Amino acid sequence: MDQSGLDVEYTDAAAISDYARGDIAVLQSLDIMTGKEDGSFDSQAFLTRVQMAKVLSGMLKKAKFM
Repeated sequence: MDQSGLDVEYTDAAAISDYARGDIAVLQSLDIMTGKEDGSFDSQAFLTRVQMAKVLSGMLKKAKFM
């Protein structure tokens, strides 16, 4: 569990940098960031346009802008 009080639940969670764990856990708990189909997060990969669009869309929906 990180300082946000939430667990990061990805198969490769140990590879996620400490500074990002809290933010990722919050986005995961809000179902905005869901990771890859195999259950991994792949924190060292580049974010694709499709993935970024999904994150932005999810954030805008949670903020009731969409």
